[in-house]
Amino acid sequence: MNRLRLLLAALPLLGGCATPPQAAAPEGRLEPLRSYSVTARHFRVTVTSTGCTRPGDFRLDMRPVDGVCEVRLYRVRPDLCKAAPRGLTLQLPWDRAARCGDLPLRVMNPVRPPRPTRR
Repeated sequence: MNRLRLLLAALPLLGGCATPPQAAAPEGRLEPLRSYSVTARHFRVTVTSTGCTRPGDFRLDMRPVDGVCEVRLYRVRPDLCKAAPRGLTLQLPWDRAARCGDLPLRVMNPVRPPRPTRR
């Protein structure tokens, strides 16, 4: 009985140890890219997916800054699937000319090509 009282008395103290989940920032997180290429109408990227990545999970941001067009790809919805990580190539539409004219591009995302696997 004493142990039960002690446990019940300690419960409010244990509640302070729990950390609420962090809400995703509205802008998402800058997505590491495996590779990318650009055309006048598309930004083609290869990202890492564990099975649930879709084009709608990303937000593409581009803007002129100091004479260059800075491009950022944000992941706004995480991929919560559990499959083995693999590269997934997405072709995202964009209107480069309307946003940045013919300024040179600077992709701000980190580019991390996949490591070769050992067999």
